[in-house]
Amino acid sequence: MRPGSRRIGSSSARLPGGPGRTAADAPSEAPVAPGRVPLAGHAPLIHRDALRFVRELRHHGPVTKIYIGPRQVHVVNGHEIVRELLTVQARAFDKGAMFDALRVPLGDGLITAAGERHLRHRRLMQPVFHHARIAGYARIMSERSLAGAALWEPGTTLDLVPEIHRLTLDILLRTLFTDPQDPELRTAVMDWLSVKYHSMRLALSPLHAWAERLPLLPGWRPPHAGPLRRLVAVQHRIIEAYRADGRDRGDLLSMLLATAARTAP
Repeated sequence: MRPGSRRIGSSSARLPGGPGRTAADAPSEAPVAPGRVPLAGHAPLIHRDALRFVRELRHHGPVTKIYIGPRQVHVVNGHEIVRELLTVQARAFDKGAMFDALRVPLGDGLITAAGERHLRHRRLMQPVFHHARIAGYARIMSERSLAGAALWEPGTTLDLVPEIHRLTLDILLRTLFTDPQDPELRTAVMDWLSVKYHSMRLALSPLHAWAERLPLLPGWRPPHAGPLRRLVAVQHRIIEAYRADGRDRGDLLSMLLATAARTAP
């Protein structure tokens, strides 16, 4: 959490539960979840069965403290406090150390941005989520999912991870761009997605948390920004082609460019 942002527990932060109630009325220290082990923290439990681990945290109070290696993480379990954090006091909190680390390989986009920058990105993306357009995305997702499943042979065993990665890439390209078969684009997006998946795994790794403090574990730090730079270069080429052409091609990129042009100062 950055300087100047508030934690639950500061006297000025108001909590749900009745008029006049503040964080000063709540316990000042969140309980630590059971099962913490030296050096690794709660990471083994998360990797063993993440869904079960998170569900069990509800039994320890509305806010529970867990550890990823040496990194301290507060898990909010109560729906009222979740609403408080995400709406009423959203400006008082940022996304934290994990997203700071992911910003280098993944870029400062909607997923990783915080504060006013995140707000600008979100407003730019709002037209993308118009109900008519969502129906179009759903149709593409359904069609591509059925097409992928049709290739699976009955009675065979499949590793779903690469299958889901391929499906994600296919849907992403078909919704974003008119020409999803651009080989340079496909390669750049595939490389970036690989970095994304790897970076997200590292964010839950105790070795990655220790690597932030120790200069001896370079392999456990977030990947470099090379794939991101290559993807940005390909996107700039495609954007320039769209602008030179001037047509609305009916894809997400056309709509984003039109929105950016209308909102430009």
